[in-house]
Amino acid sequence: MSDAAERTARMAERKLDPTVEVADARPPEFSEEALAQRFTRVHGETLRYVAAWSHWYAWTGARWALDSTLDAFDRARAICRVAASGADKPHAQITLASAKTVAAVERLAKADRRIAATVGQWDADPDTFNTEAMPPGHDGGVTGDTET
Repeated sequence: MSDAAERTARMAERKLDPTVEVADARPPEFSEEALAQRFTRVHGETLRYVAAWSHWYAWTGARWALDSTLDAFDRARAICRVAASGADKPHAQITLASAKTVAAVERLAKADRRIAATVGQWDADPDTFNTEAMPPGHDGGVTGDTET
C-alpha cells in the first residue's frame, strides 16, 4: 500500500476530515510554511501566480501586470528579512534570511489558494483587453494600445 493510501486509511479509521485538520494546524512561527502564509496575508490581494504559464502577476491598481522583475521573489525576501530581524539567535537569523528560505517561501506561496490562479480565470471576458480578464503577455498576440 502506498504512503498516501496508508495515510488516507489511517484518517478514515480515526474519522478525521483532512480539510479541518489542515485548517486547524499552525506551523511553527519561523518555519517556511509560516512565512509563506505571512507572504500570502500581506500580498494575497495584489499577487497571482499562474502555474500553467509559470508567471507571477501583480495588480497595479488598474490592471494585472506580468512580473518581469522578480517582484514576487523580492517581496518574499522582505518577509524573510523582517522575520530574521525578529529571531533571537544569530543562526536562526542567518537561516531565515538565506536564499534557500526565500525561495522556499516563494515556492510555497505559489500554491496557496488565495494566490494561485488558473488560465480560465484570466479569460473570463475575452472581449476585454488588458484587464483582469487577460493578463498582459497572454493576449492572443494582440499588441499596441492597452486602453479599453
